[in-house]
Amino acid sequence: MNSLINLSGKIESDWVDVLRHIEHCTASLKIPYVLIGAAARDLLLKANDLTSERATRDIDFSIEVIGWESFDQLKSCLLTLPEFEQDRSKQRLIFRKSLPIDLVPFGTIEEQESEISWPPDYAVKMSVLGMSDVLESAISIRIADKPHVLDVPVARIAGIGLLKLLAWNERKLTTKKDAQDFYYLLQNYIDIGNINHLAENHVDLFDDIDTAHARLLARDIKDISSKKTQQAITDILIQEIKSGIESYLIQSMLPKFHEATDSKKILIMLKAMETEFSCSQVRLSI
Repeated sequence: MNSLINLSGKIESDWVDVLRHIEHCTASLKIPYVLIGAAARDLLLKANDLTSERATRDIDFSIEVIGWESFDQLKSCLLTLPEFEQDRSKQRLIFRKSLPIDLVPFGTIEEQESEISWPPDYAVKMSVLGMSDVLESAISIRIADKPHVLDVPVARIAGIGLLKLLAWNERKLTTKKDAQDFYYLLQNYIDIGNINHLAENHVDLFDDIDTAHARLLARDIKDISSKKTQQAITDILIQEIKSGIESYLIQSMLPKFHEATDSKKILIMLKAMETEFSCSQVRLSI
Protein backbone atom coordinates (compact mmCIF):
# COMPACT_ATOMS: atom_id res chain seq x y z
CA MET A 1 0.00 0.00 0.00
CA ASN A 2 1.62 3.20 -1.13
CA SER A 3 -0.94 5.98 -0.81
CA LEU A 4 -3.44 7.19 1.77
CA ILE A 5 -6.92 8.61 1.14
CA ASN A 6 -8.60 10.30 4.11
CA LEU A 7 -12.37 9.80 4.39
CA SER A 8 -12.62 10.20 8.16
CA GLY A 9 -15.91 11.81 9.14
CA LYS A 10 -17.51 10.93 5.78
CA ILE A 11 -18.43 7.27 6.32
CA GLU A 12 -21.70 6.08 7.87
CA SER A 13 -21.34 4.78 11.41
CA ASP A 14 -22.34 1.16 10.69
CA TRP A 15 -19.57 0.84 8.14
CA VAL A 16 -17.02 2.37 10.50
CA ASP A 17 -18.00 -0.03 13.27
CA VAL A 18 -17.80 -3.07 10.97
CA LEU A 19 -14.38 -2.02 9.71
CA ARG A 20 -13.09 -1.49 13.25
CA HIS A 21 -14.19 -4.98 14.24
CA ILE A 22 -12.67 -6.53 11.10
CA GLU A 23 -9.41 -4.67 11.66
CA HIS A 24 -9.27 -5.80 15.31
CA CYS A 25 -9.93 -9.48 14.59
CA THR A 26 -7.66 -9.76 11.55
CA ALA A 27 -4.85 -7.96 13.37
CA SER A 28 -5.13 -10.17 16.44
CA LEU A 29 -5.04 -13.30 14.25
CA LYS A 30 -2.42 -11.88 11.85
CA ILE A 31 -4.70 -12.42 8.85
CA PRO A 32 -4.10 -10.10 5.86
CA TYR A 33 -7.30 -8.73 4.31
CA VAL A 34 -8.56 -6.22 1.77
CA LEU A 35 -11.93 -4.55 1.24
CA ILE A 36 -13.28 -5.47 -2.20
CA GLY A 37 -16.48 -5.27 -4.22
CA ALA A 38 -19.06 -2.51 -4.35
CA ALA A 39 -18.13 -1.21 -0.89
CA ALA A 40 -14.54 -0.59 -2.03
CA ARG A 41 -15.79 1.03 -5.23
CA ASP A 42 -18.13 3.33 -3.33
CA LEU A 43 -15.35 4.51 -1.02
CA LEU A 44 -13.14 5.35 -3.98
CA LEU A 45 -16.00 7.13 -5.72
CA LYS A 46 -16.63 9.15 -2.57
CA ALA A 47 -12.94 10.05 -2.43
CA ASN A 48 -13.33 11.60 -5.88
CA ASP A 49 -16.68 13.34 -5.16
CA LEU A 50 -18.60 10.84 -7.27
CA THR A 51 -21.65 8.76 -6.40
CA SER A 52 -22.51 5.21 -7.32
CA GLU A 53 -25.28 4.51 -9.80
CA ARG A 54 -26.38 1.63 -7.58
CA ALA A 55 -26.21 1.76 -3.80
CA THR A 56 -24.76 -1.24 -2.00
CA ARG A 57 -25.83 -2.70 1.32
CA ASP A 58 -23.18 -5.34 1.75
CA ILE A 59 -19.48 -5.28 2.54
CA ASP A 60 -17.08 -7.80 1.02
CA PHE A 61 -13.62 -8.71 2.30
CA SER A 62 -10.98 -10.92 0.76
CA ILE A 63 -8.89 -12.61 3.45
CA GLU A 64 -5.65 -14.56 3.08
CA VAL A 65 -5.69 -17.62 5.32
CA ILE A 66 -3.27 -20.47 5.94
CA GLY A 67 -6.06 -23.01 6.35
CA TRP A 68 -9.76 -23.33 7.02
CA GLU A 69 -8.99 -23.16 10.72
CA SER A 70 -7.82 -19.55 10.25
CA PHE A 71 -11.06 -18.72 8.48
CA ASP A 72 -13.10 -20.25 11.30
CA GLN A 73 -11.05 -18.39 13.91
CA LEU A 74 -11.78 -15.07 12.22
CA LYS A 75 -15.49 -15.78 12.16
CA SER A 76 -15.42 -16.91 15.79
CA CYS A 77 -13.68 -13.67 16.77
CA LEU A 78 -16.39 -11.61 15.08
CA LEU A 79 -19.22 -13.78 16.40
CA THR A 80 -18.13 -13.17 19.98
CA LEU A 81 -19.57 -9.70 19.44
CA PRO A 82 -23.35 -9.51 19.89
CA GLU A 83 -23.74 -7.35 16.79
CA PHE A 84 -22.72 -10.20 14.47
CA GLU A 85 -24.66 -13.33 13.64
CA GLN A 86 -24.07 -16.19 11.21
CA ASP A 87 -26.04 -16.24 7.97
CA ARG A 88 -27.08 -19.44 6.22
CA SER A 89 -24.17 -18.97 3.80
CA LYS A 90 -20.89 -20.07 5.35
CA GLN A 91 -18.99 -16.98 4.20
CA ARG A 92 -21.61 -14.45 5.30
CA LEU A 93 -22.23 -12.75 8.63
CA ILE A 94 -24.97 -10.25 9.38
CA PHE A 95 -24.15 -7.08 11.30
CA ARG A 96 -26.87 -5.46 13.41
CA LYS A 97 -29.58 -7.55 11.76
CA SER A 98 -29.31 -5.73 8.43
CA LEU A 99 -25.78 -5.39 7.00
CA PRO A 100 -24.40 -8.47 5.16
CA ILE A 101 -20.66 -9.07 5.57
CA ASP A 102 -19.04 -11.50 3.12
CA LEU A 103 -15.66 -13.05 3.93
CA VAL A 104 -13.96 -14.55 0.86
CA PRO A 105 -10.94 -16.66 1.82
CA PHE A 106 -7.96 -17.53 -0.35
CA GLY A 107 -4.39 -18.68 0.22
CA THR A 108 -3.16 -22.16 1.08
CA ILE A 109 -6.73 -23.47 0.90
CA GLU A 110 -6.70 -22.96 -2.88
CA GLU A 111 -6.84 -25.98 -5.14
CA GLN A 112 -6.00 -26.25 -8.83
CA GLU A 113 -7.14 -23.39 -11.08
CA SER A 114 -7.20 -20.99 -8.09
CA GLU A 115 -10.43 -22.43 -6.71
CA ILE A 116 -11.57 -23.12 -3.18
CA SER A 117 -14.04 -25.81 -2.12
CA TRP A 118 -16.27 -24.95 0.80
CA PRO A 119 -16.36 -27.34 3.75
CA PRO A 120 -17.81 -29.47 5.17
CA ASP A 121 -18.59 -31.46 2.01
CA TYR A 122 -16.34 -29.45 -0.35
CA ALA A 123 -18.96 -29.74 -3.09
CA VAL A 124 -19.37 -26.00 -3.72
CA LYS A 125 -16.43 -24.49 -5.59
CA MET A 126 -15.53 -20.83 -6.01
CA SER A 127 -12.82 -19.11 -8.02
CA VAL A 128 -10.50 -16.81 -6.06
CA LEU A 129 -8.23 -15.97 -8.98
CA GLY A 130 -6.89 -12.43 -8.69
CA MET A 131 -7.48 -12.08 -4.95
CA SER A 132 -3.77 -12.12 -4.11
CA ASP A 133 -3.11 -9.52 -6.83
CA VAL A 134 -5.73 -7.22 -5.35
CA LEU A 135 -4.42 -7.65 -1.80
CA GLU A 136 -0.82 -6.95 -2.79
CA SER A 137 -1.77 -3.79 -4.71
CA ALA A 138 -4.23 -2.40 -2.15
CA ILE A 139 -4.26 1.24 -1.14
CA SER A 140 -4.93 2.60 2.34
CA ILE A 141 -8.04 4.61 3.19
CA ARG A 142 -8.44 6.38 6.50
CA ILE A 143 -11.95 5.59 7.66
CA ALA A 144 -11.82 7.38 11.02
CA ASP A 145 -9.41 9.37 13.16
CA LYS A 146 -11.42 9.33 16.40
CA PRO A 147 -11.33 7.88 19.01
CA HIS A 148 -8.27 6.36 17.30
CA VAL A 149 -7.02 6.16 13.74
CA LEU A 150 -8.51 3.46 11.52
CA ASP A 151 -6.76 2.83 8.19
CA VAL A 152 -8.21 0.07 6.01
CA PRO A 153 -6.66 -1.70 2.98
CA VAL A 154 -8.93 -1.21 -0.02
CA ALA A 155 -8.77 -2.64 -3.53
CA ARG A 156 -7.65 -0.22 -6.20
CA ILE A 157 -10.17 0.62 -8.89
CA ALA A 158 -8.08 -1.47 -11.29
CA GLY A 159 -8.28 -4.35 -8.81
CA ILE A 160 -12.04 -3.96 -8.60
CA GLY A 161 -12.22 -4.07 -12.39
CA LEU A 162 -10.07 -7.18 -12.46
CA LEU A 163 -12.33 -9.01 -10.00
CA LYS A 164 -15.51 -7.81 -11.72
CA LEU A 165 -14.47 -9.26 -15.07
CA LEU A 166 -13.41 -12.55 -13.51
CA ALA A 167 -16.62 -12.69 -11.46
CA TRP A 168 -18.71 -12.08 -14.57
CA ASN A 169 -17.01 -14.98 -16.30
CA GLU A 170 -17.80 -17.29 -13.39
CA ARG A 171 -21.45 -16.36 -12.83
CA LYS A 172 -22.51 -14.79 -16.13
CA LEU A 173 -25.52 -17.08 -16.49
CA THR A 174 -27.05 -15.93 -13.20
CA THR A 175 -26.47 -12.16 -13.06
CA LYS A 176 -25.62 -9.14 -15.23
CA LYS A 177 -24.49 -7.07 -12.26
CA ASP A 178 -20.77 -7.77 -12.71
CA ALA A 179 -20.86 -6.86 -16.40
CA GLN A 180 -22.73 -3.63 -15.71
CA ASP A 181 -20.28 -2.66 -12.96
CA PHE A 182 -17.38 -3.35 -15.32
CA TYR A 183 -19.03 -1.21 -18.01
CA TYR A 184 -19.18 1.69 -15.57
CA LEU A 185 -15.40 1.44 -15.12
CA LEU A 186 -14.86 1.28 -18.87
CA GLN A 187 -16.71 4.56 -19.20
CA ASN A 188 -15.37 6.39 -16.14
CA TYR A 189 -12.01 4.95 -15.11
CA ILE A 190 -9.93 8.09 -15.66
CA ASP A 191 -12.37 10.20 -13.64
CA ILE A 192 -12.02 7.96 -10.58
CA GLY A 193 -8.77 9.46 -9.32
CA ASN A 194 -6.71 8.76 -12.44
CA ILE A 195 -6.54 12.11 -14.24
CA ASN A 196 -3.04 12.94 -12.97
CA HIS A 197 -1.98 9.34 -13.52
CA LEU A 198 -3.03 9.65 -17.16
CA ALA A 199 -1.34 13.01 -17.70
CA GLU A 200 1.91 12.07 -15.98
CA ASN A 201 2.41 8.48 -17.11
CA HIS A 202 0.27 7.74 -20.18
CA VAL A 203 0.17 10.82 -22.41
CA ASP A 204 0.03 8.59 -25.50
CA LEU A 205 -3.58 7.75 -24.62
CA PHE A 206 -4.63 11.27 -25.57
CA ASP A 207 -4.19 10.13 -29.18
CA ASP A 208 -7.48 8.20 -28.92
CA ILE A 209 -9.51 9.67 -26.10
CA ASP A 210 -12.56 7.51 -26.96
CA THR A 211 -10.72 4.40 -25.75
CA ALA A 212 -8.52 6.06 -23.12
CA HIS A 213 -10.61 4.86 -20.15
CA ALA A 214 -10.50 1.26 -21.36
CA ARG A 215 -6.82 1.31 -22.31
CA LEU A 216 -5.67 2.87 -19.04
CA LEU A 217 -7.80 0.40 -17.08
CA ALA A 218 -6.19 -2.45 -19.03
CA ARG A 219 -2.68 -1.14 -18.38
CA ASP A 220 -3.32 -0.76 -14.67
CA ILE A 221 -4.92 -4.19 -14.36
CA LYS A 222 -1.95 -5.67 -16.18
CA ASP A 223 0.49 -3.87 -13.89
CA ILE A 224 -1.01 -5.37 -10.72
CA SER A 225 -1.77 -8.85 -12.07
CA SER A 226 0.16 -12.09 -12.03
CA LYS A 227 0.83 -13.82 -15.34
CA LYS A 228 -1.90 -16.32 -14.54
CA THR A 229 -4.45 -13.58 -13.95
CA GLN A 230 -3.36 -11.70 -17.06
CA GLN A 231 -3.84 -14.82 -19.16
CA ALA A 232 -7.31 -15.45 -17.76
CA ILE A 233 -8.42 -11.89 -18.57
CA THR A 234 -6.85 -12.03 -22.03
CA ASP A 235 -8.71 -15.28 -22.74
CA ILE A 236 -12.03 -13.70 -21.70
CA LEU A 237 -11.46 -10.66 -23.90
CA ILE A 238 -10.43 -12.70 -26.94
CA GLN A 239 -13.45 -14.98 -26.60
CA GLU A 240 -15.91 -12.12 -26.30
CA ILE A 241 -14.33 -10.12 -29.14
CA LYS A 242 -14.72 -13.15 -31.42
CA SER A 243 -18.47 -12.97 -30.87
CA GLY A 244 -18.61 -9.36 -32.03
CA ILE A 245 -21.50 -7.17 -30.91
CA GLU A 246 -23.46 -10.31 -30.00
CA SER A 247 -20.91 -11.06 -27.28
CA TYR A 248 -22.61 -12.20 -24.09
CA LEU A 249 -20.43 -9.77 -22.14
CA ILE A 250 -21.44 -6.83 -24.32
CA GLN A 251 -25.11 -7.73 -24.20
CA SER A 252 -24.89 -8.05 -20.42
CA MET A 253 -23.23 -4.64 -20.13
CA LEU A 254 -25.90 -2.76 -22.05
CA PRO A 255 -28.42 -0.86 -19.93
CA LYS A 256 -32.12 -1.40 -20.52
CA PHE A 257 -32.35 1.80 -22.53
CA HIS A 258 -29.39 2.23 -24.86
CA GLU A 259 -28.42 3.55 -28.26
CA ALA A 260 -28.13 1.21 -31.23
CA THR A 261 -24.43 2.09 -31.55
CA ASP A 262 -23.55 1.35 -27.90
CA SER A 263 -22.68 -2.29 -28.54
CA LYS A 264 -20.20 -1.28 -31.25
CA LYS A 265 -18.59 1.26 -28.89
CA ILE A 266 -18.19 -1.39 -26.20
CA LEU A 267 -16.66 -3.79 -28.71
CA ILE A 268 -14.10 -1.12 -29.65
CA MET A 269 -13.24 -0.66 -25.95
CA LEU A 270 -12.81 -4.41 -25.41
CA LYS A 271 -10.54 -4.61 -28.46
CA ALA A 272 -8.50 -1.72 -27.05
CA MET A 273 -8.16 -3.57 -23.75
CA GLU A 274 -7.07 -6.77 -25.45
CA THR A 275 -4.47 -4.85 -27.45
CA GLU A 276 -3.01 -3.48 -24.21
CA PHE A 277 -2.87 -6.95 -22.67
CA SER A 278 -1.10 -8.27 -25.75
CA CYS A 279 1.46 -5.46 -25.61
CA SER A 280 4.83 -6.58 -24.25
CA GLN A 281 5.98 -3.10 -23.21
CA VAL A 282 6.73 -2.86 -19.50
CA ARG A 283 5.17 0.08 -17.66
CA LEU A 284 5.63 1.11 -14.05
CA SER A 285 2.51 1.68 -11.94
CA ILE A 286 2.40 4.52 -9.44
